[in-house]
Amino acid sequence: MAALIGCIGTLVGTTVKVFSIRRDLFSVVLLGQIIVAGSQTVIICIPPKIASTWFKPSELSTACSLGTLGTQLGIALGFMLPPIIVPNSDDPKVIGQRLQFLCWMLTIAMIPVSIAVLWCFPEQPPKPPSLAQAALRSRNGSQQFRSRDFFGSIRMLLINKGFVVHMIAYGINIAAFSAIGTFLSQFVLQYFEDANEDAGRMGSVMVITGMVGMIMFGVLLDKTHWYKEVTLFVYLFSTISVVCLMYALHWRSKILTYISCAIVGMFTNAYMPVGFELAIELTFPSDESLTTSILLTMTQVFGALFTVGVGYLNIWTGCFWSLASQAVLLFIGTCITAFIPNSLRRQEAFRRDPNMKKNSMHGSRLIFIE
Repeated sequence: MAALIGCIGTLVGTTVKVFSIRRDLFSVVLLGQIIVAGSQTVIICIPPKIASTWFKPSELSTACSLGTLGTQLGIALGFMLPPIIVPNSDDPKVIGQRLQFLCWMLTIAMIPVSIAVLWCFPEQPPKPPSLAQAALRSRNGSQQFRSRDFFGSIRMLLINKGFVVHMIAYGINIAAFSAIGTFLSQFVLQYFEDANEDAGRMGSVMVITGMVGMIMFGVLLDKTHWYKEVTLFVYLFSTISVVCLMYALHWRSKILTYISCAIVGMFTNAYMPVGFELAIELTFPSDESLTTSILLTMTQVFGALFTVGVGYLNIWTGCFWSLASQAVLLFIGTCITAFIPNSLRRQEAFRRDPNMKKNSMHGSRLIFIE
């Protein structure tokens, strides 16, 4: 149901934007973008839920990382295609025509995706992949949603000190990456004239290397179960990579800028599934979809604040200090991450009951809206 809501919402939002390509219809553009953004939040929450429903415990981190690749591939195309489809022009009519063509492309692309999700995307496998998943289905089948249980589960998450600390650190990291990605083209154009396509390619490189990082660190988590250590490592190198990008642009080296963008993507993108998995460990046995939804709510709040702040800093001080502000915030986030308690509740449960590791999926014992 969540996947269907996300796809249909995205389809509706892109359709609204098709009819907004006029200078006096900026409010319609915002409406379409709000619908798409809300739908994206639903879609991003899906990979951990799919991983827990369809895969064995030894495959969860890898499955979650692979599931997150879809959104990252879309972001990569979003960096690459718009500068090609909508080139710079002095004629507003030409820009309007190309923007409308781009919006039609997005709308047409979403139609078969929505149909496929409606008809070809089952909610769960025909047979439960484990004894625990079978028991969970049996309980959920006999229960109805109760608001007291739902809000009680949220309360339990918000009084979990380790999760709250991680939630703040997670919001800082993803929000900083969002702000940098939003203004990447402007940053690049400050140092390299007529480099619109280069900026798009740099953004794509950032996301593609991030996809590689997601898989790599997902496999590492499944093999080692070093959740806090890997999260701290990825966070630290996210900070270092942004500093590298600052100086690569400052030195006006395109090669170094491409390399720096690749490193930024490798670590900041990889942090998303790594952070999901640490949050699930900290909050076990709470529902992973509810856990990730709260994390993403924090990223949306921080993302809006960081993006507005970077926009003003870019106007007042330029690219270098705008990126420096994000590097400082990431360093603060790294320090916060160091104080997250290494309380791996899921792994502790597996150690107490070896059969649980063999047979169970990390699902909630609480009720979740789908």
